[in-house]
Amino acid sequence: MKKTVTVLIATLLISFIGFSQIVLENISLLDNKVTLLAPKGFTQMTDEMMAVKYPNNANKPNWVLTDKDGKVNLAYSFTKTEIDDNGIPGFTDELITGLKANRKDIKFIDDGILLQDGKNIGYIKFISQAKDQKIFNYFFYISLDNRLLLFNFNCIHKWRKKWEARANEIANSLRVKNE
Repeated sequence: MKKTVTVLIATLLISFIGFSQIVLENISLLDNKVTLLAPKGFTQMTDEMMAVKYPNNANKPNWVLTDKDGKVNLAYSFTKTEIDDNGIPGFTDELITGLKANRKDIKFIDDGILLQDGKNIGYIKFISQAKDQKIFNYFFYISLDNRLLLFNFNCIHKWRKKWEARANEIANSLRVKNE
């Protein structure tokens, strides 16, 4: 009987840990101009990890939140690309064309436009190949001060099912405060 209870408790703990909810919390960025949900407990990526993950400074984001292992990331780049809200749908097409031309390893999953508070949020979901494994990428972007603000949520591909619904929530939570 004691052995059965121990096995039952262990099974329940494993089930609880394996199916526990990913908690999101609201954060503000860029002098409180932007808010969105982000995974609770994530921390800003260290300079050392940034150097490894983004060795090409041209592609280095302005900011990255990450889990402790660097396998799940939420990054943003506030680019110099001029774009207004009406330009977001066309930018989606341009980004897809550019990705297809430059990265033959990409498998596109979905793309579109989310409409939140009257603002267009473009998004593209795709799988890419890193050095040693496949990566699930979820780009989403918006116009802020007539410049492109691009976010990238990514995780290792085998965690896609665990994270994709949360990534959708994160993208849908993006808000620009009174421009």
